[in-house]
Amino acid sequence: IFEAGQGGLFGNDKGQVTIPPMVIDPTGDISIPYASGIRALDQTPKQVEQQIADALTGKAFEPQVIVSVTSNANNAVTVQGAVSKPARIPLRLSGDRLSDVLVASGGPRYPTHETTISVTRGAKTSTASMQRVLEDPRQNIALRSGDIITAAHKPRSYTIMGSVNRPAHVSFDKDRVTVMEAVGKASGLLDQRADPASVFLFRRESQNTLKSYGRSSSKWWHEAKGGIPTIYWLDLSKPESLFHAQSAPMRDGDLIYVANAETVELAKVLQLFGLALNTTDRFVTVTE
Repeated sequence: IFEAGQGGLFGNDKGQVTIPPMVIDPTGDISIPYASGIRALDQTPKQVEQQIADALTGKAFEPQVIVSVTSNANNAVTVQGAVSKPARIPLRLSGDRLSDVLVASGGPRYPTHETTISVTRGAKTSTASMQRVLEDPRQNIALRSGDIITAAHKPRSYTIMGSVNRPAHVSFDKDRVTVMEAVGKASGLLDQRADPASVFLFRRESQNTLKSYGRSSSKWWHEAKGGIPTIYWLDLSKPESLFHAQSAPMRDGDLIYVANAETVELAKVLQLFGLALNTTDRFVTVTE
């Protein structure tokens, strides 16, 4: 509040005084010294300025008023789950994005590739990995009052088995792992047993994804929970399949199975009869 001269109502030699932040009461009013009952609800700062100046007319020397909004307790979002400081966080007047409030809450407690972020707005919820939020500007959305942000620790994993050097259940060590990288983490295929033309990826796909591949809908699709069981066949003996494997991403819950070569299966049958596929003579004998 500025006054035209010194020694005015507020007794400040500089001819001005700064009122501490005022909280709007439940009735929608604020009160300052010598001017109570100032209506603030549904008013712009300019309108509140004029109300205060009018209320001080005749009490202060030609009062001039500047009003600014420092915070809005109702304009806030809730951050919960696997973050360092879960809290209700006020949004700045200039607006905040998802990454801003996650930083304000101390960030996720787990690695980004193991953390998913869900934003609930009304009755809708959208989820993305923390890594995507950081790397894709489209995922770093502008927040609105009342949004609920939930951070969850959801480590992803896949299984690789069959004719590989190290069959295992493997956790993702980064946000994106390709099929070729998954095979590499198993130390590759077994040279003497694996059939590189018979590598299979087992996955549950959505109906929309399968329809985009030209697959017609089946009646039992609606009964499948968690997606439609789908098998992708990769022939890694072909160069083009290697390129596909380098670009195709793995998903949580995927299974890679590498089949044995046909000669290995034949050798297993021969062993059942106490024979071995070591010499041509023995092989001829069995075929006879």
